Amino acid sequence: MKMIYTEIVQWNGKRIHREFYKTDSFDSVPKNRAFQSQAVCFVNSNDVVIFEDTDGHRGMPGGHIEVGESFEETLKREIYKESACLLLSCGPTCYIKEWEENSPEVLSYGLRYWAVVKPLDEEVDDPCREGRK
Repeated sequence: MKMIYTEIVQWNGKRIHREFYKTDSFDSVPKNRAFQSQAVCFVNSNDVVIFEDTDGHRGMPGGHIEVGESFEETLKREIYKESACLLLSCGPTCYIKEWEENSPEVLSYGLRYWAVVKPLDEEVDDPCREGRK
């Protein structure tokens, strides 16, 4: 793993430190500290999938890791739910290690993947009211 970027952001009145690491494996990420799996999803070499929620926010498909799920299971579930696509293949690209300025011992990790997906000809009922566009 190699650190590629650092930043400090204000979020909900807190200063959050973030370090971005390039990696080809998430083996070093503590499973109990990983909170999110997201992917840049490619339909083919020219098209990228994004989703838009009901508030107009756009982003990469992905979401919070549920208890007992692997990182890839989360990614598969969230890609289907948010974009009505089937995950065909994926791989790690980087992870984000973050902590609040006043609590540096409490680390969390956001995982980022590349993914190849196939759009499905069906609507998906997303209970979080996020939908594909």
